[in-house]
Amino acid sequence: MLATATSRAAHIRALTDLAAAKGYDGIDVDYEGMAAADRDRFSAFVDELASALHAQGRLLSVAVHAKTAEPGTWSGPQAQNYKAIGAAADRVRLMAYDYSWETSPAGPIAPLSWVDSVAAFAVTQIPAAKVELGMSLYGYDWVGGRGEGVTHDVVTSRLTSFGATRTWDSAAAEPTFSYTSGGSAHTVYYADAQSVTARLAVVDKHALAAAAFWRRGGPRRLDRRPQPLGHQPHTRRRAGSWLHGERAQPSHGAGREPGAAQGHRHQLDRQDRLPPVDHHVRRRGGAERRLRLDA
Repeated sequence: MLATATSRAAHIRALTDLAAAKGYDGIDVDYEGMAAADRDRFSAFVDELASALHAQGRLLSVAVHAKTAEPGTWSGPQAQNYKAIGAAADRVRLMAYDYSWETSPAGPIAPLSWVDSVAAFAVTQIPAAKVELGMSLYGYDWVGGRGEGVTHDVVTSRLTSFGATRTWDSAAAEPTFSYTSGGSAHTVYYADAQSVTARLAVVDKHALAAAAFWRRGGPRRLDRRPQPLGHQPHTRRRAGSWLHGERAQPSHGAGREPGAAQGHRHQLDRQDRLPPVDHHVRRRGGAERRLRLDA
């Protein structure tokens, strides 16, 4: 798809034709699973797609793996040149989560100091006004060296049904708990209103464009019908008031690069249940309709 100028042009033509036919405001690209050798080809694709969309008066946003330096520590971020992508795209969404993932040892999903380092590096490569900080709304339940991705409702159900006690990992700024089931010890890390509030402070600290959230629902693959993305003022919005947009299920391991901001402008009750959100974007401005593309 990206290997040659001819294949890129065909793919771009298909995307721009679809955006025009459906009346989308733009395209939101999340292409993962690339090799480090794809770096220049992907940069060329983003640049060419952006030019084609801009010629139609449309927008391009690109989701990128988290890293704290170029080129990155594994193939995902190595395939993505922050500076080149940021020069072409209208928005760049940092997937600042999966520091610990399904096959890693149990641990925080998005340690706050690492998230801050990811954002700090990003704004040295990309204008801050284009950068959106991606945050997790899910959890992992590890047992026997394997983690299961779990949604917030599953987390709260297990917390209650197993009589576990929520504790706060102050170093990571993330909630966690442990329990035993069937003779096996489980460790859970997850997101809640308190952890989201801590990460919203990173958005303010680095004057980023917005926060974006992954994800609503369970481990099913959503269809790709577009939904309006709700754009709300960035400050002082309660979790229960967030709108949502649709996005397909992610690849795992978006973080995988070792790396604190403080602040309380975004006040969310720590007991609030996080809402069902897929890839919601909080920023100033009007609502947009973009097609979410994952590969």
